[in-house]
Amino acid sequence: MHTTPEFALTRADYRLLAKAAARRLRRTAKFSFVDALLKVSAWCLLSAGLFLYFRLHDRLADEAGTLDLAAALVIAAALVTFAAFYLRQIRLRGRLAADGGAFLRRHSLAFDDVAMRMTWATGHAQIQWSNIIGKDADDANYYLFVDTSAAYVVPRHAVAAFQADFDRWFARLPA
Repeated sequence: MHTTPEFALTRADYRLLAKAAARRLRRTAKFSFVDALLKVSAWCLLSAGLFLYFRLHDRLADEAGTLDLAAALVIAAALVTFAAFYLRQIRLRGRLAADGGAFLRRHSLAFDDVAMRMTWATGHAQIQWSNIIGKDADDANYYLFVDTSAAYVVPRHAVAAFQADFDRWFARLPA
């Protein structure tokens, strides 16, 4: 059995986990006819709206200033609506990992040929290698997925002392 020194994950590790989960979802996602239809519909509606705007602009030359103002207000409203949605997502994403929560606490890991055991101040978890359904890695961490977007995060520096054994276990995991 190999045991890591204690380590702490950071908010940056949480963001990297979100990116790894997104990469995994993109790799495993099936083609969605509904998504494609929505994209095509949006472009068709935008094209039709622009066509009608320019046609009205030519016909109502004396009211062009009012029409331009109305178009500018509609565009500004659409931009504010889209921006508000994405800004809310960014704000909420920053709150997903609580300062006193399990993700940001100090951890230690133990590995053997059967399972991985993670221990932290308020609990512990054990996952058998056979229950890991996917893997990913970046320059900072390994990600051992136990669900579509739920994963154990293992910092590369934490397994440096027994890197060869960990690489052997990691290589056997499904992509």
